Amino acid sequence: MSMEGVGAIDSETQMEGIIDPTLIGKFEKDEMLVLVTVALKCVQDDKDARPTMGEVVQMLRRHGEEKH
Repeated sequence: MSMEGVGAIDSETQMEGIIDPTLIGKFEKDEMLVLVTVALKCVQDDKDARPTMGEVVQMLRRHGEEKH
């Protein structure tokens, strides 16, 4: 499951509404976008469209590896 594609645009537009206002300016925007994207995939109405925990771990690890 890729970080790109479905949900990426929604993630960016919804990011500011999801994030605790006290955190604004205290995080890397790209990293928060990854977290919001993963979170939105995890709460899809269709349970079969949600990633498994293994897929969530892979998405987060892949992002971590890309940063290094």
